[in-house]
Amino acid sequence: MHASVMDFLNAKVAELHLDDGRSVVELGSYWVNGSAREAWPDTTTWTGYDIIDGPGVDVVCASHDVPIDDSSVDIVVCVEMLEHDPHPANTFAEIRRILRPEGVLLLTTRANGFVHHHPPDHHRFSDDDLKHLAMCELRHTWTPTEALDPVDTTPPTIVGHRPPLDILTLDPDPQYQHPGWLVVARRQ
Repeated sequence: MHASVMDFLNAKVAELHLDDGRSVVELGSYWVNGSAREAWPDTTTWTGYDIIDGPGVDVVCASHDVPIDDSSVDIVVCVEMLEHDPHPANTFAEIRRILRPEGVLLLTTRANGFVHHHPPDHHRFSDDDLKHLAMCELRHTWTPTEALDPVDTTPPTIVGHRPPLDILTLDPDPQYQHPGWLVVARRQ
């Protein structure tokens, strides 16, 4: 994890008082050069989800199909994962489903520029992309084989209402050598 991402997390945890025992879910929790967990006290209820097992992963699953009840999570952390997700609209829909009303999303992702292919690198996001994903109602239906196929041909369907996210801050990452975004959003 790049230092600017950890600086962002530490600043937002302190500024928004997110270290007060709330439940935290991390999507894309496999530890790479550190962990977002380091920004919270050890007493935090934290569950990490990723598509592969490894350090920092408590539950193996796709980020668009997290086995959590609706409106049951206080904070979702998603750092440096969304650009690797072949289905970011579905992941955003899932975040909106699992966050409680007034729940907080802390997200970092890459913008245009640098591409790396391990793990696969699918997307670069503009600020308009992220604003759209915060409101998007489209969600695909999935079968296990489709979840493994990066080429999605399933027609989109609307699967229930997902409350939108209000983007509180959408700032460029000024420190990282590759353009990116630092995002704080709250579920309505």
